[in-house]
Amino acid sequence: MNIRQGTEIRLVAGAIAAAGLTAAAALHILWASGSSWPAKDYDELADLVVGRRPFPTRPLTAIVAISLMGASSIAILASRPAPSHSRLVRRGVKAVAGTLLARGVSGLVWSSLPGGKASPEYRHWDRRLYSPLCIVLGLCAAIGGRR
Repeated sequence: MNIRQGTEIRLVAGAIAAAGLTAAAALHILWASGSSWPAKDYDELADLVVGRRPFPTRPLTAIVAISLMGASSIAILASRPAPSHSRLVRRGVKAVAGTLLARGVSGLVWSSLPGGKASPEYRHWDRRLYSPLCIVLGLCAAIGGRR
């Protein structure tokens, strides 16, 4: 693989990570604004995406949205070709990738164990969507930020 191919792979990986994180932020903005989509109400939404009730407050949900947008920005900045990135961007993309990978792996483990306090709906979607998505986005952020 030549330098150009490596740069292109990093750009695509960073863009995938940023797009996924931005989509997650958009969902959180929707929820913080009062929507319970795709559920009929906040109790059902809590069972689906949090695993227990009650659903977090709107301000807390907005903080998550802002954090996801920050992570998206870091992922895309770290993937861009530049002679040198700031230490903050390099550390930031490592934190983003590490957090997503840890969330993904731990989610797969915990949602696969018998028992637990999380709702069956959450455990189902955590094994099939949430945790695998975190792993993919974490890998993309790591690849995008690699030098």
